Amino acid sequence: MSNNIKKTLLATAAGVAAFVGGHAAASADTVSVKSGDTLTGIASENNTTVDDLAKANNINDKNLIIAGQQLTVAAPAAKSVSADGATYTVQAGDSLSKIAEQTGVNIATLASLNNLASNNVVVVGQQLSLKAAPVATAPTVTASEQAQQAAPAAPKLSYIAAADTNKDGFMSLEEYNTYKANGGDTTVTASTPAAQPAQASVPENVQYIAAADTNKDGFMSAAEYAAYEANGGSAAQQQAPAAPSTATAQVTQVATTQTVATTQQAAPAASSDVETLVNAMNARRAALGLAPVRLDAGLSARAQGRAQDAAANGGIPTNHFSTNGEVVADGFSTGSVIDAWYNETNMMTPNGQPGHRMWVANSRASAVGFGIVGGVIVGESDAGQF
Repeated sequence: MSNNIKKTLLATAAGVAAFVGGHAAASADTVSVKSGDTLTGIASENNTTVDDLAKANNINDKNLIIAGQQLTVAAPAAKSVSADGATYTVQAGDSLSKIAEQTGVNIATLASLNNLASNNVVVVGQQLSLKAAPVATAPTVTASEQAQQAAPAAPKLSYIAAADTNKDGFMSLEEYNTYKANGGDTTVTASTPAAQPAQASVPENVQYIAAADTNKDGFMSAAEYAAYEANGGSAAQQQAPAAPSTATAQVTQVATTQTVATTQQAAPAASSDVETLVNAMNARRAALGLAPVRLDAGLSARAQGRAQDAAANGGIPTNHFSTNGEVVADGFSTGSVIDAWYNETNMMTPNGQPGHRMWVANSRASAVGFGIVGGVIVGESDAGQF
């Protein structure tokens, strides 16, 4: 019996696994020494050091432990890997190769992420990054309006007719700043434009004129008709559009429900794309318990002009971020853009409301207009976002 014990002690002291048996079995506070175990191996497996083990267990000879011996192991000072797996806290006895083995992150990556010196030395308590910092991504909705995040928020300003230099009934922030810089009186304001021009509309007895439809979308806007008439065109040349799906009736305010139609003439058919937009918007409003909106010729004329302006200016109309009642999308289909506007909640209005969603779901809205040029879609509302 004494010979067997002696052999075990010698094998353990030499640090050689002379017997087939597992590693030290660990519990919360102690480990049981197995045949072939060494103090160095036990320290490594339990995130501690040989010195700490020897001190905690009154071991004088660090090369001598006995199979079956119970060793007290102090709990690690801190959890090595963070809860999100992004960092590792260096423990006593750690090396970069050991950390790489434990975390699955190779040595080269660890050194690169943490700007380690060429000797790859780590210090107990040092926090190492295990993952690269996430790369910021661009907004996924209404890509044409990404620049708004960098633009300063527009102050709440009331309309000043004298500042409206282009007399379009909208005072942009640029117009306001110019007016103020020139000594204009900013205390003289009006809640609505004092001299806002009436929105253009096509005479009620004029039907679609193919020659006036300059962008060939099957929908003659008021702006197109006015340009056609100014160039000597005659309303007597009116005709139905060649494509069966395009407008064939009067271009005037269009009622989309029977309740609105009772006070207006019969609703003319809009282009198929505009019909899709209006129907999708009213479907969304119905789901929210809101009244439907109608298509308005004046708003449509403005929207078409703004869409042309946007197409010529990289996807965003001039002074877009100073408007209330206008939304823009670039690269969306007519079947998906209403949902995209409604679901986009990052772009906030000056009163803290999600602007795109409020444009679709404003309970005060009763009429809208849409303009389409290429991949740009512009919506105009009679109520706005706030």
